[in-house]
Amino acid sequence: MGAEIDSHDLVVRQKMCESTLEKPEQYGTKTDILCGSMTIAYKLPSAVDCQEYWVYTDSRHDDCDEKLAKLEACETRYVIERELCFLWNELYRARRKPYRQEGVRIYDKLGHPHMSAGLHALIYAAFLTREDVVLYGFDNVRTGTQAPSVLREPGWAHYPDHNWPVERGMIPIIEKAHGIKVTFR
Repeated sequence: MGAEIDSHDLVVRQKMCESTLEKPEQYGTKTDILCGSMTIAYKLPSAVDCQEYWVYTDSRHDDCDEKLAKLEACETRYVIERELCFLWNELYRARRKPYRQEGVRIYDKLGHPHMSAGLHALIYAAFLTREDVVLYGFDNVRTGTQAPSVLREPGWAHYPDHNWPVERGMIPIIEKAHGIKVTFR
């Protein structure tokens, strides 16, 4: 779906997406924005050169004021919506119920303490653009189950225990809160 992805006015990719960009027929190459966590924020510009970088904070970044100040002082165009991330991660945590997946690391009996990179990217897109969003991939969020990753070999067992059913259930809330429509492709 590379040509279809590249045909959109704005293409947001996530994290270290170099391996997908090496397959333009499948994933396209257009990258207007790259989204990743505070943990890897400094690596984002070396991964892909684009107009801006959306950096989200999660449960690993409660004490990140110093890191934020350094990023804000950079010439690189970082967009960091810390309060937005905090509010949505709180809603995610409040909605979790006991959850267990086979073959993944367990952090918490309710599932991972923060949302996945994909859901953070969706929330940023909804909040910052107020435009409808087409998601390519995001199989775990689409189905509400752990799906194999196209970026990792079969049987790779180091996935965190994100609570996919809860993330799936948050999509209608995101749509309503930001007045958008989310479509999966």
